[in-house]
Amino acid sequence: MGERPALSLNMPPEECVNALEAMGLPRQMLEVMRRLVGQGIHPLQVLQIFQERKVLSEEKRQPMLESFDIDGIARYIKEKGCKRVVVMCGAGISTSAGIPDFRSPG
Repeated sequence: MGERPALSLNMPPEECVNALEAMGLPRQMLEVMRRLVGQGIHPLQVLQIFQERKVLSEEKRQPMLESFDIDGIARYIKEKGCKRVVVMCGAGISTSAGIPDFRSPG
C-alpha cells in the first residue's frame, strides 16, 4: 500500500482531486470539485467551506460520559443498565502496554 500524498493548497488542483478520489471521496463530490476546479476554485477550499458549515450547523449535545477512562465507561454502563456492550478497537491498542505495533521498526 503506497503512502498518501500530503494535501495542501500548494498542490495542483487536479492532482488534489485525484488524491481525494484515491482516498475514497464520493463520486458526486469529485464531479462537483472538478467543475469548480474549472472555475479556478481549489478542492481544499471547497472542503474547508463544507467543514465550516458542518461545524456551525452542529448542535451542542450533553456529554454522555463523565470521563473517557474505564471508570467513566463502567459508571455509564451501571447507571444506564446496559445489557449489551460492543467494544471496537483499532490497531495499536496494546501499545500502551509496551507491545510494539506492526509499523514500528524492530
